[in-house]
Amino acid sequence: MTGLMTLSSFAAGGHDVSDAKVLLCVKSVGARKKSKPPTLHSPPNTTTAESATVFLFDHTAQASLTLWGAAATSPAPWKPHTTILLLTRPDHRSPNNSTGTAPTQTWLSIQANTTVDVDPATRDARWLRGFAQQLLRRRGCNPAPPAPALAAREIEQADTHVLWSLADLDGAARRAVPGQRLAGFVSAVLTE
Repeated sequence: MTGLMTLSSFAAGGHDVSDAKVLLCVKSVGARKKSKPPTLHSPPNTTTAESATVFLFDHTAQASLTLWGAAATSPAPWKPHTTILLLTRPDHRSPNNSTGTAPTQTWLSIQANTTVDVDPATRDARWLRGFAQQLLRRRGCNPAPPAPALAAREIEQADTHVLWSLADLDGAARRAVPGQRLAGFVSAVLTE
């Protein structure tokens, strides 16, 4: 597909391409609300419009898309991690970034010449939907030990069991006879 690029490429300068296309998956759809569009320069409380913010992603970055007016009702049937959007010629805004790296947040918007194709029948769309579905699957926090680092024979012949808690590890280390081999691994989940 001509002009198709990743979201990070689009945000890093691809938006200058005349027919830029970005394939994105819906991450979540915000509630509709009434507010004053940012482009109106009228006095307060004179004009309000309905808006809805849609959060989007691909395998490289995330973005938000705010829809105004009649378009704010469009995302009602969209399903997170299932609906794919092909945006052609979207407008974008990124925060100022003095580090020279890719922006951390990208805001997309619809212009008069922007087209939005919902669930396009392309191979890339099917791949992105599969990628999004894979993110939803639970992954075990107790993976098997890597074979090269810890041989299966050592695990089977170890003096104690394979899976250790931190308390088990502490106790075994304190009671260990010098020269005794302990084999296994610690399963730990680190949180902030």
